[in-house]
Amino acid sequence: MSGAPTGTALRLDAATRNRACRTLLIDGDAFDETLAQLEELGSLMRRTSDGGETVLLLDAPLSGLAPQRNQR
Repeated sequence: MSGAPTGTALRLDAATRNRACRTLLIDGDAFDETLAQLEELGSLMRRTSDGGETVLLLDAPLSGLAPQRNQR
């Protein structure tokens, strides 16, 4: 998720969630809490449907820590 530019919709299937948790060194509950906090801050929007969960990155919540790709 760190390389995705803002405004990008990311599908959170089981494999993607597991990969994100391993990368961040957190468990699934902590990942869900992090997403909830980012949603409260207005950094992302969550959508859940029968097909799974999708998040839309609205801005770079950690722009000072994680370099972002330049938008063209």
